Amino acid sequence: MWRPGRPACVAAQDLAARLAGALREIAEAGLEPEHGRPHPLVAVPALGTGGGGFDAVRGALIDLLLQTCQDAVDGAPLDVAVVAKHPADYSAFQEIRRRRPAAGRDVSPELQDAAAELAARARQGELALFLGAGVGIAAGLPSWDGLLRRLERRTGVAADDLAPLDRGELLRRELGGSVGEAVVSELAGAGRYGLAHAALAALLCTETVTTNYDALYELAALDAFQRPVSVLPGAPVEPGGPWVLKMHGDVAHPESIVLSRSDVVAYDATHGP
Repeated sequence: MWRPGRPACVAAQDLAARLAGALREIAEAGLEPEHGRPHPLVAVPALGTGGGGFDAVRGALIDLLLQTCQDAVDGAPLDVAVVAKHPADYSAFQEIRRRRPAAGRDVSPELQDAAAELAARARQGELALFLGAGVGIAAGLPSWDGLLRRLERRTGVAADDLAPLDRGELLRRELGGSVGEAVVSELAGAGRYGLAHAALAALLCTETVTTNYDALYELAALDAFQRPVSVLPGAPVEPGGPWVLKMHGDVAHPESIVLSRSDVVAYDATHGP
């Protein structure tokens, strides 16, 4: 915390140096990344912007914090997420990051152009999302293959040499009418949405289609839109309101889950949205 009698800019530099030291120690600790991440993820609050007393140099402090976090990930196998409590601080972090030419240095010009076009379409309301299992991995959810493996361990079925839909067919035959409940049980551990959910929801796309069973994107969209998100099929849609179409079923309705080849064959008759 900054204290009267000490220049705030000097105190901010000291705070940034302490943060750099902490991140360096975390990187050197050899932590194992979780949820399939390539590097450990560290969440860093916007230090000093609450009751820290740095209002007089708030902009400079935010710049320092962002540069310190960038330097940490440039020099070590580490990912850092900066968490801002106040909307104004969040906007400041985003604006400073946008002004830094280094922000896109690992992305080819072609991908940068594609991202800019998608962003423009999102701002104009012309972008819809299609989400698959990869979105939920950072939140602790399994991939499609990972879910099948979990269910195979649960049942004792070994079918690695078969196609995914055929593996699902064997699991459905083994589990019978409880296959939906088994899927729900395997997905129950993840109660918080991940960064991918939050980033996609922040695009404010009102139309989303997903093959995922879980409800984490809906939770992120509820926070982003600050209004209820209709889950289809089944729920009414408000004019202009956000909706999510669950193509392969929903954990809220275990009987709706699509897992096997027979589910796909009968899809048009039973699930056609």
